[in-house]
Amino acid sequence: MYQSFLEFGNARYLLQAFSLTAIAVLLFLLYDSPEGANGGTWYGYATGTIGALLIVWLALFGVRKRAYESGAGTLQGWLSGHVYFGMALLVVATLHSTGELGWNVHSLAYLLMCVVIFSGFYGVYLYRVLPQKIAANLAGQGRNEIYTRIAELDRRGQRLATATLPDVQTAVSSAIERTAVLPDAYQLVLGQDRSRVLLPGADGSGSKLSGNRNQGAILAYLADQLAASRGGEETVVLRDLIDLFTERRRLLNVLRIDNRLQSRLRTWLYIHLPVTFALLVVLTVHIVTVFLYW
Repeated sequence: MYQSFLEFGNARYLLQAFSLTAIAVLLFLLYDSPEGANGGTWYGYATGTIGALLIVWLALFGVRKRAYESGAGTLQGWLSGHVYFGMALLVVATLHSTGELGWNVHSLAYLLMCVVIFSGFYGVYLYRVLPQKIAANLAGQGRNEIYTRIAELDRRGQRLATATLPDVQTAVSSAIERTAVLPDAYQLVLGQDRSRVLLPGADGSGSKLSGNRNQGAILAYLADQLAASRGGEETVVLRDLIDLFTERRRLLNVLRIDNRLQSRLRTWLYIHLPVTFALLVVLTVHIVTVFLYW
């Protein structure tokens, strides 16, 4: 039976992280000293040490992901611990700082840690929600199957177009050749389909390059040609082409939605990973500074 990484091992890492958090909070509440439990007390050094070790261990998850033959626990177990101890780290580090933030390297380390943790929370949300959406969108099909089906439709469309007027042949061929199957970076940001099609001018002038978002322009053109047709083989072929481009549009949309969802699963890492490296550097400076000047 499938088990989510959040429930891995009967949520053992949740219990361990909760226990660590509870102990840190309890000691903070029980700490009795005139200056309070700040970062310069034994409590501060203890929570600081635990927090630093947690940060290093959490960062090692990236190494474990690429160590395919590692015997140091399962990847799912590491991921479960990564999530729950990341939550514990937020509490431990906050207690370590006791809210004393300023314009210094120590506060920068704390802020970078918060960015890493909260971007991680967003990543957990995405991995809990998007896989189901991806599966529902593909409906049991593989991406390669969809590409193959589109290629088959394109070949059939080219063959069908040979039985139509030259203007229709040009429009059909250009719609196929100028389709932007998957979006580039510009399209991902703006959500635009930059497909194009060569259509004859309304006044009988030469063909003009027009936008063909979601195959709408070619379908509208074929519908106009069908309305003007006089029956016979031409009408049958035009209907077949409309059905073909309608199916082609559906398959293209499946690919585009899949690409968009997959991109969302990846893009959060563009924040999470670089900020993690920055955190490790600033944490090192924080520790060295503490031991040199405190």
